[in-house]
Amino acid sequence: MRTDDQTLCVYFLAARSAASDLRVWVLKRYLLRDSQLDSDMTTTLRQLDHVTRSETFYGYDISQAPASLREPVQHYIRLLWNGHKAPAELDIPKRLLRLHKRIVELTETGPMHNRSKSNG
Repeated sequence: MRTDDQTLCVYFLAARSAASDLRVWVLKRYLLRDSQLDSDMTTTLRQLDHVTRSETFYGYDISQAPASLREPVQHYIRLLWNGHKAPAELDIPKRLLRLHKRIVELTETGPMHNRSKSNG
């Protein structure tokens, strides 16, 4: 695995954890039922990208959410975009969608995941 992939994996793991907590924050903040926000959508690139571009998550305003829930997601997305914040009107390029998919797969099935299973 390339160093860039390793770095992205670390940032994605932090973003994934924060995004799960951010989902819970949105549920509580907007008095929603758990079934109203599909948990499978929590770490889609489009969902994570909205945290950075428009400070929304599942379409809900998260500008008042704790920075500890927003910043890990924002760092991961900016790293995907080579350190920049993407313009609001720009679609996500297919190469970023593929890169995110690869990072998700690496964190779920790659050497880091297998190592933790053998240690655990």
